[in-house]
Amino acid sequence: MDAFSPKSFLSLLKLRGSEYAYSSEQVPSELLDEILSCAQYSPSYLNVQPWEFVLVRDRQRISDLVGCAKYGHFASLPNAIIAVVLKEGYWSEEFFRGIKEKKLGFYESFLSAGMPALCMSLAATDLSLASCILTPDNEIAKRLLNAKHGDFVPLMVGIGYSAVSNKAPVGSRKPAHEVFSFELSRNHLHEN
Repeated sequence: MDAFSPKSFLSLLKLRGSEYAYSSEQVPSELLDEILSCAQYSPSYLNVQPWEFVLVRDRQRISDLVGCAKYGHFASLPNAIIAVVLKEGYWSEEFFRGIKEKKLGFYESFLSAGMPALCMSLAATDLSLASCILTPDNEIAKRLLNAKHGDFVPLMVGIGYSAVSNKAPVGSRKPAHEVFSFELSRNHLHEN
């Protein structure tokens, strides 16, 4: 196993950004397989793994999926999209916390779905690929992916090579003093 340190992980996080302009260069299947493996091994609430990952390479389907995303203003399309599909048998639309009758509650399901999306995005960055996490219109995405009636498509990850000339800088982050607190929430600082 390669040496890995928290410092190198932080560097990877800082490199990751959302890309909206991709080159036409094809991403090799081996790299997509590696990204899918990272999704497969990502954590989930109580290790339920309530998902299926759908790899899309068809250009028209990619265009349609990007078009149904909440932010679909791409200069050029990603080479592939991997959709995170929450499978009906593993999650519930009920607003309970935890697990009931072997199904995750609504919140735990959607929090779990974010884990493989982030893992895929970080894996793409580590492989010198660009990515973007997208939130599609569920009904349109389900139809385009031929998902079952009770499934839900909360997230998709666009993957490809960056069109370097259009590379956007990685977004800024709030300073540490605005987001860190110790022992108690910072809310008490803003009370009258």
